[in-house]
Amino acid sequence: MKTNCSKKEAKEIAENYLNDFKILIKESFNEAIEMLTPKLTQYPALQFENCTICGLVHDLYFCKLKLKYKYDKNVKVDKFNGIKGIVIKDKIFIRFKKLNE
Repeated sequence: MKTNCSKKEAKEIAENYLNDFKILIKESFNEAIEMLTPKLTQYPALQFENCTICGLVHDLYFCKLKLKYKYDKNVKVDKFNGIKGIVIKDKIFIRFKKLNE
């Protein structure tokens, strides 16, 4: 992967994808809530830890990105050295950091 990319160039490349990222994050969050709500209704004493919910959102988001960019030659969504992320045009890497709150 090319490592000498200016901030300006990285920003220009990433801007083409940011709206998709925002949409997929929102969809992933909403789907996670939809998945968990029936269990919360069924078991009133059940309380999911924040890290459990965040892990589900993170996994859904990663899956959605893989599906969205499956045929895009400019985008690779995968684990890189054990870190989930996306490489765009072999120039920029965006890490998916799992939140826990």
